[in-house]
Parts: sequence; structure tokens; C-alpha cells
Amino acid sequence: MLMQDIFDPAARFRILALGNGSPESDGEHISKDRLLVEQLKNFAEPGDVVVAISASSSSSCILRALEYGASIGCRTVALTGSDGGKVSTLADITIHVESTQDDTLEDAHAVICHMIGSYFLDFDLCCSSNSLPVGQRQQILKPSGE
Repeated sequence: MLMQDIFDPAARFRILALGNGSPESDGEHISKDRLLVEQLKNFAEPGDVVVAISASSSSSCILRALEYGASIGCRTVALTGSDGGKVSTLADITIHVESTQDDTLEDAHAVICHMIGSYFLDFDLCCSSNSLPVGQRQQILKPSGE
């Protein structure tokens, strides 16, 4: 998917940042712990990746979102802090930052997100090059061990 023309819609990432803050009117209709789930219902599809970022690692709206994502066939990733909480047990992959300081956790999570984004940009530049033979490009996309 990353090796297609950048203007090809199939080659683009679909990224949506969900928020757990809501206008006052939304709070009357949707309970706060279901807010992210309701947003995921509109956009998430089986095979998507749901990424949860939680400093406390115990936010009920984050927990419900991970549960919902897993229930429809999404892969789940969590960036956690504090003691890892239940969020870390629900995710397929957890990246835990051992700290209880909110500012340290937020900074570390931002750096991790930046590193992941940079990896995908570098990967796209590296592997979409027409200088690589097709066989090598496909080999790069396969996880190791397969």
C-alpha cells in the first residue's frame, strides 16, 4: 500500500484523532465513557489500528474504545504511563513509559508518536523507490520470520 503513487487514495493513511472532550450538548446524549466508542463506530473498520494514548492507563473511555476496536477486528496499540493499568492488558501491543509525572508522560508519548510517524515516512521514501526490484520491495513489507 505504501508503494503506490502518493496521489492514489488507496496509498494514503486514514488517520483520525478522536477526542474525549465534548461540547456540552453531546454530554447529554452520550455517556463520557462511550464517547470514543461512538466515534469509532463511524470510522473504524476491521483491520484498522486503534492507538490509545493514556497517561493514567485507566481511563474508562480509553478502555471502552480498545474493547470496541478489538471486538470489530482492529489491532490495538496502547501508549501507557503510571503502572500500565488495564489499558496495557487490553492492547495487542503496549509501549509503557515508567513514570507517574503527567508532563513527562505527555512528552514521552509525543516523542514516541513522532518516531512512529517518521518511521512510516522513511519507510515510504525507501520502499517506494523504483530503483528497488519488485521482489525486494515485497520482501521488505513482510514481517520477519515469514
